[in-house]
Amino acid sequence: GVITTRIHARPVHRVKDLPTGGNDIKVLVRKRRMACRETACERRSFVQTTEQLPLRARITTRLSQKLVDEMSCELRAVSRVASAYQVSWPTVMARVNMVGELVGNVDRMFIRRL
Repeated sequence: GVITTRIHARPVHRVKDLPTGGNDIKVLVRKRRMACRETACERRSFVQTTEQLPLRARITTRLSQKLVDEMSCELRAVSRVASAYQVSWPTVMARVNMVGELVGNVDRMFIRRL
């Protein structure tokens, strides 16, 4: 809860985002790692986060949502979706599993249309 201005480091992270105009774009983000001077603080440093790039994220929330949409709108193999967006299979499955946990028991949901 204390404001700090002390910058500990400025690491550059490579982040995956949606392709633009059919071409992949290279996104490099410089996140500032701030140091806390408060002696009672448990964490000595922290990294800036945004809504589009949460803590420890290597893909944007925009790409994450697109992966989930691709898997939920039609029956496609996870490997096909992963290769289409040039991400790994575990990355796609982690997003799908995360949404499955938020929705609840998807095995008991009623099928409306095939």
